Amino acid sequence: MIKTEYKISLEIDSDMFSLVVKEPNLTERKDLELKAENQKAKIRELENKAKEQSDINLRLNELNETIQINKELIKNCDIKDKISLLFENKKLVKEKTELCKKLGEFSADEIAKSLNDDLESLFAYKIDLLVLGDDKERFKNTLKDKGLSSRIVWEAINEAIKEAQAKK
Repeated sequence: MIKTEYKISLEIDSDMFSLVVKEPNLTERKDLELKAENQKAKIRELENKAKEQSDINLRLNELNETIQINKELIKNCDIKDKISLLFENKKLVKEKTELCKKLGEFSADEIAKSLNDDLESLFAYKIDLLVLGDDKERFKNTLKDKGLSSRIVWEAINEAIKEAQAKK
């Protein structure tokens, strides 16, 4: 027999909830997959930003080293070479300033927070969509009142489903 609904019990701070969790139908599955795909795009964007930030930091280190080397060379060379090195340092400092500005524009933390918020809303949507039963509203209100993460709650629901499947 193939089951598409699982009766589970979850306890949150001594409150017991009897719930039914159903498998998503085709339409619900496609909707969840579409929402998950949006998350993957944000993850890729976050990874790209992190790589770009890392590349900028590497370049800044190279620039700092070159500027320091040039400063040491300036101390021990003739005026013609000093002028050339000073012009080079001027260009390097300008590039360094531009990279520092670009680094300041990064909003990786904002993207990560947005991603986390979106994942929370995805799991909240999944709970709303797939959790049934007389205790559903009381369960959702308890989650909200206690500020529990929908992602963590869904993990607990999955564990309860695994236990229900094992009882077969």
